[in-house]
Amino acid sequence: MAELTENRWSKWNSIFIIFVFLLTAVCSTTYSQQSQERTVRPTLLVKTRQLNNYEHDFLSFANANKGTDEFQTAIDFINIASKYEDRISAVLDLIDVYDEVTCKPDRSRIKGIIETKIRKYADGIDDDVELLNLGLGITKSPGIAATGTRFKEDLRNLKTVLHAIELKP
Repeated sequence: MAELTENRWSKWNSIFIIFVFLLTAVCSTTYSQQSQERTVRPTLLVKTRQLNNYEHDFLSFANANKGTDEFQTAIDFINIASKYEDRISAVLDLIDVYDEVTCKPDRSRIKGIIETKIRKYADGIDDDVELLNLGLGITKSPGIAATGTRFKEDLRNLKTVLHAIELKP
């Protein structure tokens, strides 16, 4: 009888160990996905707020410079900030869609598509930095020049952030 009880205990102990192992594997996968979620999403949300602030700053410059070349420069900068605000929103949406897909074959199919789109957004920043440089080269407004220079550096930083996004399998 003692042998039978010990055998059952050993069986349940083995099942418990397997259960803990599986639970750990599931939790560590979830943790790694949540870890990316915790670092990427807040960073992109901060970038969105920065871009929104730039839009407001350049709008103030445009209002103060109506009827001048500075007005058009400020409007061009607003359009660039707005474009990247929209692109960050799209990146967050793509990451959300990826995170909701639970079927591994489907995740592997869309992973490359999403990462390619994010890289395309990142690589487009170079063209807009060139446009910013053109505007900065002709502006006579110290406010537009200073804010535009910070904006350009923040866009370059955004490019780095976007290139660093790696979707977990």
